[in-house]
Formats: sequence, C-alpha cells, structure tokens
Amino acid sequence: MKKLLTLVLLLGLATVTQAAVIGFEAVGGTVVDPGDTVTIQLKADTDCSGWSFHAVASSIVMSSFGSLTAGAGATVSAGPYIDYGNSGILPAGLLFDTYDAYYSTAASSGTVLMSFQVTIPTNWNGSAITIAPLAAGETFKDLYGSTYTAVASYGNLAATNVNIGGVTLTPEPITLTLLGLGGLALVRRRR
Repeated sequence: MKKLLTLVLLLGLATVTQAAVIGFEAVGGTVVDPGDTVTIQLKADTDCSGWSFHAVASSIVMSSFGSLTAGAGATVSAGPYIDYGNSGILPAGLLFDTYDAYYSTAASSGTVLMSFQVTIPTNWNGSAITIAPLAAGETFKDLYGSTYTAVASYGNLAATNVNIGGVTLTPEPITLTLLGLGGLALVRRRR
C-alpha cells in the first residue's frame, strides 16, 4: 500500500511540475460576486522560453471582456482583438486577429504577459466560471457573425510546447446559499 501511495504522490508531483509554466490568475482571488469586474492576468509561473496566444474563452456568457493590456516584454504583432462574448455567444471571450498576435520570445517567472478584465453577469447562477485558452480547432462565431477556427495557444519551455493553464471563478459561499434559496422560492411559488 505504501508503494502505491508513493507512486501516486510522485506522479502527482510530476504532473504539477509539468503543468506550471504559464497560466491565468485572477487578481484579488477567485471568489467573486455577480456584477464584479475581475482583472485576469496571464502570468509566467516559471522561466519560459516563449509563448503565443490566440484566443481566450469563458465557460459561460460574460457581460464583457475589455481593457486588454500587453505585459512587459510582450509583442503585439497584429491588429486589435474582438470581444465575441458581448451578445450572448458561447463560448464567450476575446479573439486576437492573427496567430501569434500576442507573443514573447522569453519571460521570467512572475512576469505578467497580458491582462484583461471580465465582468461577471448580474444574473449569474453561481456555476463555476472557467477562463482558459480556446481549444485549437474549435469553431465559433463572433458578434459580427464571422466564423473563426481557433489555433493553438501555448507556452514554450526548452523547445517543448505546453498548455496554458486556466482559472476558475466561484461565488462567495453566502452568494451560493442565496442563489439556492432563490431557486427554492421560485419552485415553491410555481406550485
């Protein structure tokens, strides 16, 4: 039994070590309320030899994405971004016009690569909100009706491409309780 636990622990540590290269973080924490505006940063969790970013998506329809800022050492090689979540479209998020629109040749640990703000919908039902790179090959329509196919977003560590980690936002425990009580009240009223 001890050998099995040791193996599981070692595999878990290897997975964590491999995954922590570049990821999203919520400034001020991941617990939010309906209507909050949250600053999301893409950060280097360890020294990396480069990164490329194409699109970010949310698991729910967001009120808005905005205030995009390139971090220190980031290069903007092509035009603006499109907010494709502002009119009820899923996935909701930001699209950067071209492959490698935001990139850097290298970044040291702790460097903010880019940041943007998201506004949590006021009618949010309390389900977890995951903000992460849009999966390569996924197609979607922007708010103008144009169809896009996402390309890969990645971090680079010693000539190896690695996935960019997402961030999950959750409600305050009291908010979740109130949302649940509100749902019960609606069910009771219908009866």
